[in-house]
Amino acid sequence: MKDLRVVLSPNAAEIYTKLKESDEKLDKSILNSFRYAG
Repeated sequence: MKDLRVVLSPNAAEIYTKLKESDEKLDKSILNSFRYAG
């Protein structure tokens, strides 16, 4: 779904970068929570 929104947007590159950054932050927080749980 994300990719579709990026293609339809005039600011595709900017939005893609923001989505990518937020995904990376989310991945890190998920990994951290797994570490604490383990």
